[in-house]
Amino acid sequence: MTRFMKLLVTSLTLSLGMLVAQVAMGADDSANVKVVKKFYAELNQKNLKAAPTVLAKTLRQTYLPGAPREDTAEDVRDHMAAVYKVVPDLKYDLNNVASQGDVVFTSWTATGTRDAKPFKMEGMTMFRVSRGKIVSMVVAMGKC
Repeated sequence: MTRFMKLLVTSLTLSLGMLVAQVAMGADDSANVKVVKKFYAELNQKNLKAAPTVLAKTLRQTYLPGAPREDTAEDVRDHMAAVYKVVPDLKYDLNNVASQGDVVFTSWTATGTRDAKPFKMEGMTMFRVSRGKIVSMVVAMGKC
């Protein structure tokens, strides 16, 4: 991982920690948090038809340490369909959710079975929400 990417991951981690502390002090779920929670709920239900209800028609996705790419809601739906073929029991549990303005941070644990072996992977995602739709995601995750 490049030095820049390490700094970015560290920055995201610190930002998440500060926002979690703010939420713990009494902030209510914002409309943007509700959109992100709905995204995870639909993923856990494998309701891929719901993608257009929470994702913008085009959105920017970055899977660290990779470069950003422009995708459509249909691209995300197709990607998740392929993932579910490999990990049919994939489930995301949200550990922390925090928001500030149009940005929502989540830390999560994904569990499932791949190649007949259970796995657990932790990660975090920074979402940007605009007009009730997710317009960007930056994802940092461990190896499973």
